[in-house]
Amino acid sequence: MATPLDILEENLNQTILVTLKTGTWIRGVLKSYDKYLNLVLEKGEEIISNSENEDINIRKLGDVIVRGDTVVSISAIEKKKG
Repeated sequence: MATPLDILEENLNQTILVTLKTGTWIRGVLKSYDKYLNLVLEKGEEIISNSENEDINIRKLGDVIVRGDTVVSISAIEKKKG
């Protein structure tokens, strides 16, 4: 049975979508992580949804460190190459 860290390892250098406790979404390329689910993302973007008029805005962040205790979920959004 795969552990969460095994799944993160399989998705290194892939684009992921991280949902935070605040409801914020961060998308970026997973470059590194640790046992506390602290994540290092490259080409990070904050995805901001305005529920009133269904607009989606994207704010470019560049390299980002996401603290593990703020993470609710992590989804792979790019197919693995190879």
